[in-house]
Amino acid sequence: MAELKKIELAAGASFVANGTTYTVTDSLSFAEHTYFNALCVRLAYGRDYDSISQNIAGAIADINKMQMVPACVKLDNLQKGITAFPNRAEDAFAVCSLFIKYAGEDRGPIDAAAMGAAINKKIADWTAEGLDAVPFLHLAARQCGNLLNDWKEMEGLKEGREENEPES
Repeated sequence: MAELKKIELAAGASFVANGTTYTVTDSLSFAEHTYFNALCVRLAYGRDYDSISQNIAGAIADINKMQMVPACVKLDNLQKGITAFPNRAEDAFAVCSLFIKYAGEDRGPIDAAAMGAAINKKIADWTAEGLDAVPFLHLAARQCGNLLNDWKEMEGLKEGREENEPES
């Protein structure tokens, strides 16, 4: 079995995969950031915003009708999605694709089909090159972890708390 190629994925680093030179960036366009938010939610929770909202609303409606079993099933399904994190490597690689660019890559408005094709091409290149997946998983966790920390900080500021002040 061939040894996997280990690469560094720090901002500014470059590598070649399947003949294409990729560079790691730490910035996103406005269009990419919107896509990034959705990917991080899917990576963290195994579902998109709408699915989470619908499941919670459905569980609340069931509770209001005193139908506890259907409510518990909906909530249990959400929890299972969260705990199935190891099964979401594709979402992690998609997050990475937003931060790993090739020369001349369009960073403007994102068409879902074009974005999907670009993500698949990058992952195919990385796979064909025999790159170790672990640095990519670490990059996705770092980037989405930063987003989650930013959301927590914004929530604290929104409620008038200082950054290090505990919630009441």
